[in-house]
Amino acid sequence: MIAQVSGTLVSKELDRVEIMTTRRVAYELAIPLGVYESLPKTARRCCCIRHLVVKEDARAAVRFASTFEAARVQRVLNAKRRWPCARPRLLSTLTADRLIRAIREKDIPTLQSVPRVGRKKAEQLILDLAESGMI
Repeated sequence: MIAQVSGTLVSKELDRVEIMTTRRVAYELAIPLGVYESLPKTARRCCCIRHLVVKEDARAAVRFASTFEAARVQRVLNAKRRWPCARPRLLSTLTADRLIRAIREKDIPTLQSVPRVGRKKAEQLILDLAESGMI
């Protein structure tokens, strides 16, 4: 597993960045909306804490604002490994602390504020994490 990518920030958009390493390998990383503002200007050095999400039809890398945030969110969302495609949406809508608090408090309306997460998905997320002892 790759823990981080360091290099020059080639481009940045609201939902993704491209980083060129010193070995001339470019990585495109999906980012939560809250991380966008913490990024440096393009053509500057950047180090991304990340998590690789592997799905049937694609791979996506997610950048977190800090190692602490990455560890907390990964611990929660890896409980049943059912939620990798929802991670970027969850973290673009809610901060890591707010997401964990919403799960602990069984706050379904907050979880439903995430695009493409309805009542059933919110309830399933809470149930999965309660079963695993993560909350």
